[in-house]
Order: sequence, then structure tokens, then C-alpha cells
Amino acid sequence: MFRSLNALKKLNTTSRQAVGRSPRRAMTLVELLLAMSILTIMAGVMGGLALAVQQSNEFCQNQSTAIQHSRVTMERITRTVRQAYATGTYPGVAVTSDAISGWTFPDTLLVWHPTGAAADPQGPPLIKELVIYCPDPDNPYQLLEITAPTDNRVIPLDSTLNTGAWPATLLALKRAATSKKVVLTDLVRVASSTSSNPLDTTNLRGQLRFEVDMYPSLAEWTSYQAGTLTWKNMSWAQGMYGSTSGLRQVSVRIELQLTPGLADGQPDPLGQQSTPFFGGASFCYGMGP
Repeated sequence: MFRSLNALKKLNTTSRQAVGRSPRRAMTLVELLLAMSILTIMAGVMGGLALAVQQSNEFCQNQSTAIQHSRVTMERITRTVRQAYATGTYPGVAVTSDAISGWTFPDTLLVWHPTGAAADPQGPPLIKELVIYCPDPDNPYQLLEITAPTDNRVIPLDSTLNTGAWPATLLALKRAATSKKVVLTDLVRVASSTSSNPLDTTNLRGQLRFEVDMYPSLAEWTSYQAGTLTWKNMSWAQGMYGSTSGLRQVSVRIELQLTPGLADGQPDPLGQQSTPFFGGASFCYGMGP
């Protein structure tokens, strides 16, 4: 009898616990949609962050490449300029320009840089003694260093290079198979040379600029030789001159626009991704009357 009562109490306790326990249920459709929306938003945010990190990394790498190209290019040009050979009439460097559709492109630098003693110490230089820096006329994305070690023709390293037959001679020299060419960079920004429309991609030309300043100038030297300017009235560098000699300073300024991240054959006419780089070099030498 006593055992039966204990068994009945246990049965009643188990029944009450079963009645108080809530049944397990699944997620509703609204809850499932809400969870999926949250997961989708999180996935989109993470994807956007990953894309931003990737683009930032590519941008930094492209900028680093452009900076490296510009550094090597500038160092090579400035080193050659500082080692230029010069005389009073032929000051060691010259810039040639092309005038096209009202635009001027001073993008070719010539440096008198003989490998040994100059063939004629008083000038003019020979073509084989020149180092030429210019965009490739057939691929303006490339900046070239050109030499012609077997060309014994004489060239007037002065303002007359922009007149007569010399522009055609220089163009032929740039394209000659016998010329030695070194590509300094293939990231030069290009733009149309025959249209003011920035979206025009015809007749592309590399965006590169050289400028030369010298004290005394070639015009002053010509005036002195003609007897219309006295020796002491020429603009000597730092005012340093004597009765039989004076100090001339020659400076070359360089502007180079590169397009990091753009492959060869993909122009950026608006310059939206172009990065300008500036450099320069100068040298001084003594000259006499």
C-alpha cells in the first residue's frame, strides 16, 4: 500500500513537469527573411571593404611604379646633362620643338656628351657625340634615350636646330634602325597634337617638356661677337667674370607626365590619372672672348 502511494506521487510529479514544459517551434517566415537580409547586408559591407582594400593596394602599387620610373628617368637625364661638354657658341644642350596646329611641343633634348675627347673641342658636335631624349615618334607612350654612335655628321647644337632641314633630320634619326634606343619608361601620358578636344585620341603625342636657360644667353654671346654688347655687360652667372674669362651657367628644367595604372595603348587624354613629375639639372663652365 505504501509503495503504491509513492509510485502515484512520482507519476503526478512527472505529469506536472510535462504539462509545464513549452513545445519547441521553428522560425517563422518573417524571422527567416529578416535574418537573410542582415546576412546579405553584412556580406555586401564585407565585399565593399575587400574591394576598397584591393583598389587601394593597386593604386599604391601603380603610384609606386610611376615614382620609380620617374626617379630612374630623371636621374639618367640629369646625370647626362651635368656631364655635358660645352663651348661659348655650343652650350652643351639644346631643345627642339614641333609646332602643330598652334601647339608647341618642346619635347626633344639634345646633350653634347662625347664618350671621350670631343672630335672638335670648339664645336660643332657630331651626331655620334649626342645623347637625345624624346618620346618615341611611333609609340608616344615610351620615352627614349637615343644615340647614334656611327653617325659622323656635324650638327649645330643651337637654335638653328628648329629651322631648315634639321627637324626632318632629327626625326629620321629617332626612327633609324642604326640608332641605339633605350626605353626609360612606357607610362608617358599622351594627348592629341592636332585637336583641342581632350577626348580626341588621334595623332597622339607624349606629354613631355624641356626648357633650357643659360647665363649669358646665346643671344648675348652673338651680340658680344657682333660688337654690340660689351664683355662685362653680359649676364654672367653669380656675376663671376674677369677680363679674359667668365662663368656661364646652363640649366635644364624637365616636366614629365606619367599615367600610373594604364597599360601601353590605353590613352588618358583627360589626364585623370596622370601624375606630373618635375626635375632639373645645371652645370657651369668657363668661357673666354
